[in-house]
Amino acid sequence: MLPFVETFWPVYLTALAMIIYIIVDKVRRRTHRKRIRRFDFPLKWIKILEQNVPLYMGMPYDLQEHCQNLVMQFIEDKLFEPCGGIEAVTEEMMVTIAGNAVIPILGRPTDVYRSVRTILIYPSTFFQKDKPEMGHRQGEAWASGTVILAWDATRGSARDMRDGKNVAIHEFAHQLDLEDGTANGAPILKNGNQYAVWAEVLGGEFERLVAATAKGQRTVMDDYGATNPAEFFAVASETFFEQARSMQRKHPELYKQLRNYYRIDPARWNRPAKISRKQ
Repeated sequence: MLPFVETFWPVYLTALAMIIYIIVDKVRRRTHRKRIRRFDFPLKWIKILEQNVPLYMGMPYDLQEHCQNLVMQFIEDKLFEPCGGIEAVTEEMMVTIAGNAVIPILGRPTDVYRSVRTILIYPSTFFQKDKPEMGHRQGEAWASGTVILAWDATRGSARDMRDGKNVAIHEFAHQLDLEDGTANGAPILKNGNQYAVWAEVLGGEFERLVAATAKGQRTVMDDYGATNPAEFFAVASETFFEQARSMQRKHPELYKQLRNYYRIDPARWNRPAKISRKQ
């Protein structure tokens, strides 16, 4: 019995510690959210959203309120770190990044990217010495819970809705894709029977984008989506939110799949009267 007891107790205590941590974490998050909802969303933060997150301007009022709550949770939960010469992270940086990052989860009953802990902010495109083949990057999403963003590209791509690009939405779509441990363009769906249709529709759209890119043909989606299925999902997500009506018209089945996944219909949102330009 003694060897068994010696083996059993460390495993038991480890499991117990994990269970306690999960329970405490859930209680902490629930309490934290109730505490956040007691505070008014700062007026200066609303102005930042209006300037740097034009998608916010087109949302119905109740969705704007939900967006504000998620932004506050995101800022409270995540660690923002300045990199590459940025002396300090500003409120504009935090609210702009959070405002765009929470758009993909506005309709989803999920935590505010629980696995994401740290946001590294560079002033502009960055270069990884250990991955020279990747060139200069505007953003990256790591399975370890880190998201890296180039500030100028993050703000600029969000302000200009005409290009269908949004660096923050792109990288946080990758984080949703990573929730099952693998970035492969097939995130966790509501029901298991949805995967076959998802694979058929997104797989077909991916192949068509690859073919169009090879011929030099422009589509509503950026040709970076032809890199691989994971990048296709992230690029399609950017387009779904920024060019919703164009995607719905030109790629109706793809739009339907993304609408079902994100549980939201941005094609029904009002377009901002004036699109902010890059500065």
